[in-house]
Amino acid sequence: MGNASTATPDHPAATTDAPAVTGEQTPSLAPGHGLAPEHCLNCGVSLAGSFCADCGQRVLPGGRLTTGGIVRQGLDQLFGLESRLGRTVRELTRNPGAVVRAYVSGKRARYVNPFKYCLAMIAAYLLLGAVLGVDPSKTINAGVVGADGNPVAWAEEAQAFVRRNLNNVLFLALPLFAGILRLLYRRSGYNYAETYSFVLFVVGHIFLVGLLLTPFAVWMPGPTLLVRLLFHLVFFVWAARVFYDQKTFGGTARASCAHVLYVLSVMPVAAMFLLFYGLVLKP
Repeated sequence: MGNASTATPDHPAATTDAPAVTGEQTPSLAPGHGLAPEHCLNCGVSLAGSFCADCGQRVLPGGRLTTGGIVRQGLDQLFGLESRLGRTVRELTRNPGAVVRAYVSGKRARYVNPFKYCLAMIAAYLLLGAVLGVDPSKTINAGVVGADGNPVAWAEEAQAFVRRNLNNVLFLALPLFAGILRLLYRRSGYNYAETYSFVLFVVGHIFLVGLLLTPFAVWMPGPTLLVRLLFHLVFFVWAARVFYDQKTFGGTARASCAHVLYVLSVMPVAAMFLLFYGLVLKP
């Protein structure tokens, strides 16, 4: 017959039947399908859990995006107890010194990067203070007056410049403080980067607590400030005792001295901002 084809060992006879589609390398979920995909929709690898073993993408129920799912996943990744941020906050609250020891020893996948953590907490603290009208920068007041006893205008403008850049002042003081701490604990075996990680984690968490206390400062500024300062001291000393493994009375005294040095380390940075204003920006 004219439509018949001849089969040979190298060329088997063609048939009119459609070839079978295996779908081994393509996701088995078409848009609108209600079942969970068998293959990762991102890379095509076979799935065997809630996450792709190859690329790490989460498997969505039904394989389709939903508005509620986007919101829940975002909030879970940001604030969930098992997220990096949630785990970092929880464990820093329980034992800050142990967290930093684990981080510098190589167990870093569990925690947020300390640089990012500290920067975010300082920014959030200052932002909430600005929204609620609680301005911690008003504590910066050099009280420069002229011969007539009235405040000097340029000094007030310079102080206002420092206040506007208080987040930069606080953050830029941390490398200086880490250097001071490195000298104070030079026999600890920690290098500068490891000491800097300690400073970032601890100071970042101190600002997180300050963030939580900020609403109370609207009604009770004095008591709230007292609580913040007390927590600042106790938390730093506790963290340093564990991180440097100095839990004796001498270790407590050294950590207390280090805390005072932290407060003092802000002053030269603020002075540099004042100098920059006086030399460059002064009208």
